[in-house]
Amino acid sequence: MARGSTMDAASGTAGEGLRGGNTSLPLVDLLQVWSLNRFSGLISVESKGREGQLHFVEGEIVHAEAEGVEGEAAVRVILSWTDVGFEPFPNTTTLKRTIRKRVSHLLLDAHRQLDEARRTPPALTPAPQPAKTAATSAPSLLEQLRGLRGVTRLVRFGQDGRPFGAGAAEPGAEDLAAKGLYLAMTHALAVGQAFGLRDFWLAALENSRESFIVVRSGDQYLAIAVAPGVPVDPLVAQVRALLTRAAPR
Repeated sequence: MARGSTMDAASGTAGEGLRGGNTSLPLVDLLQVWSLNRFSGLISVESKGREGQLHFVEGEIVHAEAEGVEGEAAVRVILSWTDVGFEPFPNTTTLKRTIRKRVSHLLLDAHRQLDEARRTPPALTPAPQPAKTAATSAPSLLEQLRGLRGVTRLVRFGQDGRPFGAGAAEPGAEDLAAKGLYLAMTHALAVGQAFGLRDFWLAALENSRESFIVVRSGDQYLAIAVAPGVPVDPLVAQVRALLTRAAPR
């Protein structure tokens, strides 16, 4: 296939198209020469591994294909290529008709749209944001409870009084769990049974040195230590509100 920089504009008869030679005419000028000579056939165009086809009938481009598109879009694609090579195949026909403009209008429209595309800055695509997880979007229930004013420690434990989960290894966790279990067994359990509360209940014990809130849910317990001098009743209401909000509906 001849390169555009080594193709001449010397024309033969209408049915012969262009002959090889030595000129630097760009492809768009050669297309007009083929049109003026009423060329009929196929012009195969190549550029850096890409291929396109321009089908002429009596000097008019009636069909074009390039990079998966046809018609005027394919003409624009081909005209946007640089360092092109081309080869004419006279009297090669096609059954497709995807272009109905005269060559002069077709080339003018193609160049106008290419110029507009070059002048239009590319749209800025916002950088993808990392998806928010539950851990980063909102604090956990235990973190919310730990953040209540007056709460000094909290620990979860089972029916055997052994701490587990987050905070189980913290200093004083076993002592708080033992106190919570004692409160649950001696006071809260009796109150829960009296009111028919088996799966879930909340109880509090307040004294001058340290107060406690114990929550039971099934076979698990949560003990919350309250600083001296902090009213327990308002804190119980806050704990109950958080637990109610977190409970599945």
